[in-house]
Amino acid sequence: MANILLFFNYPLDHKTVWIRFSPSHFNRNIIFTPALDSYKSTEVGRTFGVDKGLVLEDWEIDETFFDYKTVSYDTNFGTQFKAQHYEYPELYFNVVVKRKFLNSFIINLVPLLTVATLLFALLMTVTADPKKLEAVGFNFTGVISIVSALFFVVLISHIQLREQFSEDGIVYIEYFFLLMYFLMIMLIINTYFFSRGRVVSSKFIMADDNLMPKLYFWPFTLGVMAVVTLVKFIF
Repeated sequence: MANILLFFNYPLDHKTVWIRFSPSHFNRNIIFTPALDSYKSTEVGRTFGVDKGLVLEDWEIDETFFDYKTVSYDTNFGTQFKAQHYEYPELYFNVVVKRKFLNSFIINLVPLLTVATLLFALLMTVTADPKKLEAVGFNFTGVISIVSALFFVVLISHIQLREQFSEDGIVYIEYFFLLMYFLMIMLIINTYFFSRGRVVSSKFIMADDNLMPKLYFWPFTLGVMAVVTLVKFIF
């Protein structure tokens, strides 16, 4: 019998796969004891008891260890045991695996960083200077079209991620997807109000040819990523 315990810090998460050893005869008070002396080393952090050629795809084995857990049953399994005999220690063999960071980084973070770069490039085309307009071809409709295309790219990746964690809450990497959605919405809002010209009185948007949103884009984006990482892994 095996089970998987998941920690919600994807893509830097660990899983513990445990194998439970139960005696076939419950009426003999059998408690299994691992033959630790038969292994080369059972020190903390070492891997033993598993095939070195085991293929785990995006995972790698961090360590293995034995332990006991007290199990309580509400049945006597057809034996003559009394209630106080239902609770006793059972031997577990645990395999701790950790996700390979490089694979998760390339599959999930690189596309998101690419989308963020494209959004910044799109923001840089927002201008009211006639000479720059002629060079970049800025218009609000074009921004909407490009952002819509990027939205579906991010959405598809997000759906694929949620399929892996359909029963879990918001995992670590999902906060970056939410950040991309927010940046897209803010880019559209910024572009819309900037294209309205004199109708908008906001100095933040209109000052120096939309300079402030351009200056704050990367500090805000990377700052949110840093805060999310600190909250998830430190606090």
